[in-house]
Amino acid sequence: MTKMKNRCIILALIFIILTINYVEADDWYLNGKSYFTVYDMKSKKKLFLTAWQVNIGDKYHSEDNKLYEIIKVEKGNIAYAKCLKDIKMPDISNVLEETVFKQEDVKKVGIYFTHTDESYIPTSGTASEWGNGDIIAVGKNFTNNLEKQGITVILNKTRHDPHDAASYKRSRRTVFRMLLKQPDALFDLHRDGVPKEEYITELNGETVSRIRIVLGRRNPNLMVNEELALYIKAIADELYPGLVKDIYYGRGNYNQDLTPKSLLLEMGTYTLSQSQVNKSNKYLAEIIKKAVFGGLVGTREVKGVQKSNKGAYKGLVTIIFFVSLGSLLFLFISSSKKERKAKIEDIINRLLKFLNIRH
Repeated sequence: MTKMKNRCIILALIFIILTINYVEADDWYLNGKSYFTVYDMKSKKKLFLTAWQVNIGDKYHSEDNKLYEIIKVEKGNIAYAKCLKDIKMPDISNVLEETVFKQEDVKKVGIYFTHTDESYIPTSGTASEWGNGDIIAVGKNFTNNLEKQGITVILNKTRHDPHDAASYKRSRRTVFRMLLKQPDALFDLHRDGVPKEEYITELNGETVSRIRIVLGRRNPNLMVNEELALYIKAIADELYPGLVKDIYYGRGNYNQDLTPKSLLLEMGTYTLSQSQVNKSNKYLAEIIKKAVFGGLVGTREVKGVQKSNKGAYKGLVTIIFFVSLGSLLFLFISSSKKERKAKIEDIINRLLKFLNIRH
């Protein structure tokens, strides 16, 4: 991109940060230690547990690659799902070989934490520690493993406490700042709130945590994000069966509307230890490398789920332009002259404050 294009992106992102406060979340955790149990409507067999607020219309991609839809939610945190179809997984034979990057290539992913308080009770004795949850240490360990794979990591530890309905609004600003560094993929790390039996497994003689991928079904990037999620699960199923347990399609967007190749990962559950989750990171890092980037095998180029984000950023700038334009029009139509002046002064003050923030 030219300097001018980069400036346009930066200015557009800054403007939308200051003027737009839209996010469809946070239907994340239930209060206390409650969680939903979801059953197959036909067989009445238990499908999974989740600390999500389950809603009719949510979808579930099971470990054995079947797609379900939540069709009934009852009191007592019970829900029922209907099996829709068997899922045809992507052909990943071209990325299963050992891959290496061209020396001049920079492969970059971003990691952040909407819920920076989330912790693991066996490790720290608590499920929540404001601003310094165990999930951040898990993110650091995951970063180290990705770097061993030759991937540059943008690790953002910005606090978004408290763990409430506005968490995703706060982390949305963090995502915008991270997008200025143009990562190829973005991962929001969390941990679930269900019994450990839902996540624990054995892999290569080790007791490790399983991973759940979460997709926001209300965002324009769903198809691209879903493709990446399917690639990750397909590779995991082949190389490390059971590591990626399932994929959940929640009601919100979880800031995944901001850029393609954006996923939410549940790194185990609060009743597992941090070390058990860390043991999964080395396997997950290898899978991410293959799924997102591919690489080279000898002299033959191997593609992952994508090779460039240029199209994504072009689309992002277009969306930002029209949303920003609409915001300006609304400001002038809905406000008196005095109110417009006050709002413009407020935006300028916030812009100046934003520019003084050290990233």
